[in-house]
Amino acid sequence: MRKNKRCHIKFTIPSTEGLYFRERLLGRVKEASRLGRHHWISGPPGSGKTTLAATFIAQMPKQVVWYRVEQSDRDVRAFIQHLYLAAGHKAPANDPFSAEEVSLSQTLYEIFGSLSGISLWVWDNCEHIQTDAP
Repeated sequence: MRKNKRCHIKFTIPSTEGLYFRERLLGRVKEASRLGRHHWISGPPGSGKTTLAATFIAQMPKQVVWYRVEQSDRDVRAFIQHLYLAAGHKAPANDPFSAEEVSLSQTLYEIFGSLSGISLWVWDNCEHIQTDAP
């Protein structure tokens, strides 16, 4: 049960209740979205990246997948399992990497290719990805 609760938290969009909205930055994100551009919000820890993304989501009618990156995502098999769950799919019972011909890119293509109606994918806490990560 603990594992299920942990996964739920991993994919939950943070609440924006009672937070200060940075209207100028929010306006820039909205404009990029209107133009159909990809967004990359970066900055030091505590600078408000997560708050900005959550605020944008709260104000825009979009289908969203929120993925909170953690140290455990360094394990490729666990990462793939989490991606399936985040995308709303049941993770495969078999190991997707057990067959030699199955590659990581092929598995990611299957996951992302099946996302109908999802218009925004948020990767939160990417600072947990280390430069030597696979």
